Amino acid sequence: DELIRDCSGEEVARLPVSPRWSWLPSFTQTTEFLDQQLQELQAYVTAIVLQPELVRHAAVQKLLGVKPPDQPAGVRVVPRNEEHELEVRPGGDCEAEGRPIDEYRIEIVHLDTGSRHSFSRDVGTTGRAPQRARIG
Repeated sequence: DELIRDCSGEEVARLPVSPRWSWLPSFTQTTEFLDQQLQELQAYVTAIVLQPELVRHAAVQKLLGVKPPDQPAGVRVVPRNEEHELEVRPGGDCEAEGRPIDEYRIEIVHLDTGSRHSFSRDVGTTGRAPQRARIG
């Protein structure tokens, strides 16, 4: 329900059909019944996870046990010729479970002019390693 409330109409149309839930007293539940319900739930979650625009929703992240990553431990800007190199060092425990870093979103603000430059960088599975990028 929480996922449907947070989705746009277009996203709701792409949601898989949720499994049917039926309540039965525990003494009437068979192993086959429980296995079938588990398979239906696994198929539903798999169908959602395969859609990147849906997997980022807070309800899905909560269901999967994903926690927000720690703030970066440090950011450094180094002049290089006519460019600058931006380095971001991840924070927190590098071995932490459930705290993936798959993208950095960075906004640079020029203090004198107020101009803003925003970009994001997909880091894939290297999110726990220091990241460097050349910026103009």
